[in-house]
Amino acid sequence: MFIRSPSRLLALCSALSCACLAWSEMASAQHAIAPDSARRTPMVNLIARCAPAVVSVRVPRPADPATGAVVIDQGSGSIIHASGIVLTNDHVVQWSPRGEVELSDGRRLPFEVLARCPPEDLALLRVSAGAPLPTLALGRSHDLLLGEPVLVIGNPNGLVNSVSTGIVSGLQRATASPIGFLSSMVQTTAPVNGGNSGGPLINALGEQIGVIATKDPNSDNIAFAISVDRVRESFPRLVSAEERYGFRLGLSVGTLAEARVLALEPDSPAQRAGILVGDRVTAIGGQAVRDGVEFQLALIDRRAEERLLVELKREGASIARELELAPFPLEEPHQAAELEAGLISEHFEGVWTALPDFDRLQPTRTELASGVQLPASATGADHFAVRLRGYIHVPEDGIYYFWLGSDDGSRLRLGSRELVNNDGLHAHREAASLIRLRAGLHPIEIQMFEAGGDASLSLAWLGPSFGKQAVPEGAFFRPKLATPRDR
Repeated sequence: MFIRSPSRLLALCSALSCACLAWSEMASAQHAIAPDSARRTPMVNLIARCAPAVVSVRVPRPADPATGAVVIDQGSGSIIHASGIVLTNDHVVQWSPRGEVELSDGRRLPFEVLARCPPEDLALLRVSAGAPLPTLALGRSHDLLLGEPVLVIGNPNGLVNSVSTGIVSGLQRATASPIGFLSSMVQTTAPVNGGNSGGPLINALGEQIGVIATKDPNSDNIAFAISVDRVRESFPRLVSAEERYGFRLGLSVGTLAEARVLALEPDSPAQRAGILVGDRVTAIGGQAVRDGVEFQLALIDRRAEERLLVELKREGASIARELELAPFPLEEPHQAAELEAGLISEHFEGVWTALPDFDRLQPTRTELASGVQLPASATGADHFAVRLRGYIHVPEDGIYYFWLGSDDGSRLRLGSRELVNNDGLHAHREAASLIRLRAGLHPIEIQMFEAGGDASLSLAWLGPSFGKQAVPEGAFFRPKLATPRDR
C-alpha cells in the first residue's frame, strides 16, 4: 500500500487505531460466548488459536525523489519461535532492513531483518516483546491432500487480522513471484490480496503448511504458497549461520523432522568434540532443539571462540559435548597484477547431457569476453560448451548472493568453492547461493553446456548495499597477457 501525503498517513493511523479498538472490542465479545456454543465451530476455534501468532508487517520504501511521497509496503508473517522470530517473504522486506510489526493484540514493535534468502523468497525478522510470544508450529507438506481445508490469516490491503478459508487445490505448482520463479508451490482457493504475502497457510491441525507468496492476477481464488517442506529444506541456506556470523561448527542436521546429525566436516569443532553421525541434537547452549529448524535458529548470533554446550541423544542415552566454535574460513582476495577488463572465454564442441570435465578438453576457440555472455559463434548453435574464467571485483566486505541462470546446465566456482550448481538438461532456470566475501578480486569460473534448442547464460548478484542486478561488465577482469587464439 502506498501513502502519498502526511495527511493521508495521519488518516491511516487514525483508521488503524479505530480498527485496533474494534478488534479489541470484538475479541472481548467473543470471549463472552460460551465455550460450548454451536457458534464455536472448529474453524472459529482454529482461528482463535492461530491468530495470536500472525503479525502484520510494515516496511518503509525509499521515498520517491520526484514527489517526496512516503511509501509503506504491507505484508504478513508468522511467529515461529517464542523469542520473536518471524517468518515472511523476502519481497515483503526487500526495501529496508527495519520496519514495524503489529501483533494480534494491537501492539506495534520494531523489527530487524535477521536473514534473507532472495532465491527462495524467504526472510526471517526479529522482534523483542520482552516476553515469550505465541508461536505457529511448522508442519509438513509432503502428504497434503487435494481438497483438504486450509486457513489464511494476514494483512490484505492493510486490513489486519483478516481471515479467509479454502482448500488445497493444487500441488507442486511452479509460478513467478515478485522476486523470481518459484517451484514446490501449494495452490489454494483461499482468497488472498496484496498484504497477505509472507503470511501462513494453515491446515486443520493449526500447523503452518506454507508461506503465501503470490496469486494469479487473471483468475479468481488461485493463490500460491511456498510449501513448508521447501521452507524447511531452505532453512540452512536461509539462516546460513556459520557464514553469516563467522564461526565454524562443522555439522549438518536434517530439517524435515528431528535434528539428527547427517554429516560432520573433517577436523571440525563438532567432530573433535566426539559428536557422531546419527546423534540427535536436543539442545544448544541451553536452548531446546525439537527439530532441524530449531537447530538452525539456535545458531543465530553465535561467534567464533564461543564455548558451546551441545546436548544429544545417542541410542537412547542423553550425552553432552562442549566445544569451542572455530573461525569461519573466508575466501581471501587475490593479489593479481597486470589485469585488464573482461573474461577469458573458451569454446568447446561436443555432445553432452551434463557438464563435462573441462580440464580434460581442448578448446576449439579461445576469445576475450566483456562479461558473462555466450560467444557470438554460439548463436543458433547446438552441442557446445563454454568456460569463462578470470576475476570478479567485490566492492565491499559482506554477504553476497549469486544467481546463475542457463539453458542447459551451468556451474559457478568462486575462489576455491563450487558456489552454484545448475547442471542438467533444462530450459532457462536460475540457481543461487550465498557467500561471505572480503572486498577485492576473487577468481571466478563459469561453465555451461548446450545440448539443443535455445541457449542462454546469465549471472546476477545481490550485495550488502545493493539489490539484485546483473553483474556489470566492469566487475570482471582477466590476465593482461591472455590473447585470443583459435585451434
